[in-house]
Amino acid sequence: MNPGRFNNRIEFFIPSKTADGYGGTTLSSFTSSATIWGLATEISGKIEQSEGSRKYNRVSEVIVRKKDFDTVSLSGAVFNIDGAGKYRMNEHYVIVEKDYVKITGTYEPIW
Repeated sequence: MNPGRFNNRIEFFIPSKTADGYGGTTLSSFTSSATIWGLATEISGKIEQSEGSRKYNRVSEVIVRKKDFDTVSLSGAVFNIDGAGKYRMNEHYVIVEKDYVKITGTYEPIW
């Protein structure tokens, strides 16, 4: 693995909850928890059309350094690749070559 190829900025988010006034909480937004460098690759994608609108479903794979990933809070399991859309994490991580972690996520229009 060549870490010089890590040219994508990966930003991780945690959910911010606010009291709903009835003793519970609601998800109000997401707050950035960490930003690290990685290598992002789109591994699948398809266009679906329903009710007159198109939706582009894509799955991306991101490889990052394990020591950087260890600092990330995974409570929300949401990340962003170069500021272009939010991805919901499918697999928390798979260790690749001992020093690297592979994350797979599905694009979702979360907000």
